[in-house]
Amino acid sequence: VQTCALPISSVTIPEGVTSIQEGAFDECSKLKTIRIDNPKCKISMTENTFPKQATIYAAKGSTAQTYAETFGRKFVAI
Repeated sequence: VQTCALPISSVTIPEGVTSIQEGAFDECSKLKTIRIDNPKCKISMTENTFPKQATIYAAKGSTAQTYAETFGRKFVAI
């Protein structure tokens, strides 16, 4: 996933994506919803991997849930 240059409000990361790097969503100030379909996706465990205002939707017990809990982000199990 590359740095966001568009004013998007939501994104779905498909199951085929296996990792998300730090800063992948830099410049995405309007991003409110992130859905991660791969429960084992490797997510860079740094505070700026996902925007603070975004809610993360992913499977219960997923790496996305771990990320959300670690950095105090909103998480919704799907």
